[in-house]
Amino acid sequence: MTRILRWLSVAGAGLLAGAVGTILMFLLLAAGRRWLGISPPPESIPDRFAPTLDIDTFFSLFGRFGGYNGLKRFGVTSISAGMAVVGLLLGLAYALVVERRRNRGARPGRWGRSRAGRWFGFGAVIVLWVASLVVLWPVLGANYRGLPPTFARPVSALGLLIPYAAYGLALIATYHAVVPPAVPPAAPGPVGRPVGRRVVLAGAAGAALALPTGSLVRRLEARATFSYDGLTYSGPGVEPIAPNDKFYTVTKNVVDPNPSRDLWRLEVGGLVETPLRLSFDDLSALAPVEQESTLMCISNRIGSGLFSNTVWSGVPMRDLLAAAGAREDAVEVKLSGADGFTDTFAFELAMDPTTIVADAMNGE
Repeated sequence: MTRILRWLSVAGAGLLAGAVGTILMFLLLAAGRRWLGISPPPESIPDRFAPTLDIDTFFSLFGRFGGYNGLKRFGVTSISAGMAVVGLLLGLAYALVVERRRNRGARPGRWGRSRAGRWFGFGAVIVLWVASLVVLWPVLGANYRGLPPTFARPVSALGLLIPYAAYGLALIATYHAVVPPAVPPAAPGPVGRPVGRRVVLAGAAGAALALPTGSLVRRLEARATFSYDGLTYSGPGVEPIAPNDKFYTVTKNVVDPNPSRDLWRLEVGGLVETPLRLSFDDLSALAPVEQESTLMCISNRIGSGLFSNTVWSGVPMRDLLAAAGAREDAVEVKLSGADGFTDTFAFELAMDPTTIVADAMNGE
């Protein structure tokens, strides 16, 4: 019975260490999303896999979860919960690795109770990071502060590594503090025992980290799109030119981009002789054209209001492609937004004079 209780106390210490590390990881992920525009896994994983669903499955999920935003909320909460469970289980696994009998005599390392524990903790971080890069590579080019994909992808990769590494360090440090090394006992069982006051201090540290984490998450939720399933423009009083604040809106995002004009760049690459990278001011300085154009959501139905008309101004796309020296064998143009959304259309359409890269809407 004593042996079982000791193992349970060690397991509890591992879960506590995993919880502290998980809270710190979520804090850094939320901070990266809030100030650097780096998409965290609860946001990027749905973005990665939603386009792989067939249309029937996609709309059936709408009905199951009460609309698109219900589906987005489910994705965010379920993946966040899954990450928390993984964080706790890794803490438990770390405790079992460190305290198993054959590690009792191992010389404690600088960053953990044993070399096996140290390698387990750091190895778990690397495995999680590499797996995240492999799975999320197609959407790592998104940056909600406006970094172009060339810079956004390495920034996103680093934005995952730092929170994961912080998790691993917090896990090892917390466990090492709560369960100090002890002389291996003669009886079977774990080497160390959790110290009560240190457990309380570790719990207090986790609670202290939870406060700013919760604050950041609430700020992001306040800006989230959960409050609507699309803004429509219909009914009495519809104007021929829709005002900007009433133009219909549909978004795939949990929190829409908030680009910084200083960071944002328009990149023109691919099958071109001279790749371009233009700032917003560079784009605005080009000879503009103005045209009235109508946009309609692919999900619009008659009378539903996902349909608006307005005056756009910008530069013809063919001028940008000509400046970049687009090659004759180009067949399609691929567009990538700050939120990672992509779309393609025929190169012939890109060269049509009415296809413009707009930088103003009704003069704004």
